[in-house]
Amino acid sequence: MALEPINIFSHRIDPRGVPDVLRKLGLTVQLEGTENDWSELTILGPRKLLRKRARLVIAHSRDYYDGPVWPMQRQGMENYIARFPNVSPRVLEVIRSPRRAAPTP
Repeated sequence: MALEPINIFSHRIDPRGVPDVLRKLGLTVQLEGTENDWSELTILGPRKLLRKRARLVIAHSRDYYDGPVWPMQRQGMENYIARFPNVSPRVLEVIRSPRRAAPTP
């Protein structure tokens, strides 16, 4: 069964730091692309007898957050959150500030 994609937002642009942190946590990481500009990162879970290893796949697209659609994406997120009742102005301020997003496939 396919799962819904999840976007991870951050204030810091550091594609190289993501695999570095995961490896420091002792996780097995596979990359498609270079350490500085990977397009897909796969985290492999522990080996299990007679079962496939769990996998978490994270996609990275510099075009998504450096491209012309990023301001529209951020505005759409702000508009969506603003529809909820009693939203703190601080929440909307935080939404306006991310410089980067990492969409998962």
